Amino acid sequence: MRTALSNVIRDIQRDHDLTDIELAGAIGVHPNTIQRARNKQGTLDNEAMARLGAVFGPEAMRPYTVMWERGADDAPELLPLLADAMAAVSRAKGPKGKLDALPVVKELIAAADAFVTGTEQMRLRAVS
Repeated sequence: MRTALSNVIRDIQRDHDLTDIELAGAIGVHPNTIQRARNKQGTLDNEAMARLGAVFGPEAMRPYTVMWERGADDAPELLPLLADAMAAVSRAKGPKGKLDALPVVKELIAAADAFVTGTEQMRLRAVS
């Protein structure tokens, strides 16, 4: 996962001509966090990952989210949905923008509910 995140950071910095300091400012983390993640010595927390997807779009997250696509495991599909929802919400301006973002947010909520239900069922099977 660190390699994929490193690739995302490198691609974003190259495509947008950003330094560690500029990228860190755009997503609200310390520049050292970006440097460590780029050098595969650390990761970003979930909030920073969501902000990265929201600011630069879900396509920028592709090297990372491709690991979680349908087929490997249904549950991790939440990450690309979260990135899509965060991007939609961040672009939402005024009532029309909010209405446009609503289907994407609802899709995330439905997937999160399915994840919770499936995980709880798995836990119940494991303890019974």
